[in-house]
Amino acid sequence: MTVADPSESAIPGARFAAIRATVSRLAAPTFFILAFAALVVVAGIGGYLARTGEVDRLDRQLAALSSEVGGTNELVESATARVLELTEENGQLAADLDASKDLAADLTTRLANVEAAVQSTTDLETSLEALVAERDQLRESMGELTGAYDLQAERLDNLSTIESFGPIGNPLLFDGETDAWVTQPVCTGSMEPSIGCEDLLVVYRPTVTDLDVGDIIIFRRPDATCDSFVPGSFLLHRITRVVSSPTDGGLAFETKGDANVSIDPCRAPVSSVTGKVLAIVQNSRLPG
Repeated sequence: MTVADPSESAIPGARFAAIRATVSRLAAPTFFILAFAALVVVAGIGGYLARTGEVDRLDRQLAALSSEVGGTNELVESATARVLELTEENGQLAADLDASKDLAADLTTRLANVEAAVQSTTDLETSLEALVAERDQLRESMGELTGAYDLQAERLDNLSTIESFGPIGNPLLFDGETDAWVTQPVCTGSMEPSIGCEDLLVVYRPTVTDLDVGDIIIFRRPDATCDSFVPGSFLLHRITRVVSSPTDGGLAFETKGDANVSIDPCRAPVSSVTGKVLAIVQNSRLPG
């Protein structure tokens, strides 16, 4: 067996001590460095973990936002589709509104036409009422005329004819009971221009009620005291005034020729009147 040399073992111990001393000198700053580095590492790890947590939180928020955005996109798409539908509905409503306006205008025109028709109907009803009233009056008048016609027809059956020498040649009709005749005036010119020398007179015997102012009468010489008339002669003059007769208290007539300036000097009593001129046939003097 071999025994170590003490000197040799001392040397390593010294070296170890030297190393230890060196290590001790170096260990203090290194420890601090390592401690600091550890702290840095721990801080870094904490920051990393904190950043990781923040990143995770942000990722979660991003995911939530993405989900919301997705939902929002769906809402946007839905809203867009609804907007398109509403736009289409609005267009249809606008078209319907235009159609309603056209319909309203058409209805207004028709209403005006109906009102005009109603007014026309009212006017027609008023006219119809007036026409009905006029018809009733005409029927009443026709009834009266029919009665008058029947009366005249009855009288016509009793008429007889006398000859007319006028240029037309139509017969004159008289009641058979009436004393009427055709005569021609004496051509003195006192009744011109109403009666000329070539005219023909239709005369009848009047009653008192047939005589009035304006009638042309034939009368005899009023009385013997009237010197202006030829005794027994007949005069053809117009009545200008109806007065009382001085002889018998009855009626008398002031007379005058149409061509004369003054009235006749003697009045003609009713008893002297022998005829009243009914008609004057001009230019129809009897031949011979």
